[in-house]
Amino acid sequence: SDRATLLGWTAGLGTDIKLTDNVFGRVEYRYTDFGSKSFDGIGKVKATDNRVTFGVGMKF
Repeated sequence: SDRATLLGWTAGLGTDIKLTDNVFGRVEYRYTDFGSKSFDGIGKVKATDNRVTFGVGMKF
């Protein structure tokens, strides 16, 4: 079997939005690029990830 460890980079942005005096919502976007690698029997594979996350937090 063919194995590889790929190193990459990440860029992202996000914001917190006040919902009440003590509660806020959060949205974040993250793009990760691990480059590409050729594997036997498969060919060249480009590994990237696009991720959007949502959250809710409380201030004490």
